[in-house]
Amino acid sequence: MRLIELEYQCIASKEWNELNDLLDKKVRIKSLLSDYDPEEYSSDDRVLLDELICGTKRNQELLKCAMEEVRHLIGTQDKSLRNIQNVNQAYGSKSSQSFWHSYS
Repeated sequence: MRLIELEYQCIASKEWNELNDLLDKKVRIKSLLSDYDPEEYSSDDRVLLDELICGTKRNQELLKCAMEEVRHLIGTQDKSLRNIQNVNQAYGSKSSQSFWHSYS
């Protein structure tokens, strides 16, 4: 459960490198669990797995929201960059003599 909580904290604080490390650890754990037959799990094991699955789903939703925020930010920055490029094309960039200087 500690891994799930750390994953949640990484997503909430946008610590993407740490999140990747934690996800790698989860993949290793999952591969270890695949060696066991689910019929061999005790009732306590099943409760723990259910809690892990529930926490993972919660983290997936949080990550989905964080990714949407990042996509929106990237889109906004791209739009701003295009606007600046259009202004530079229309009025000249700082590095060359622009139309603004010819009127003053």
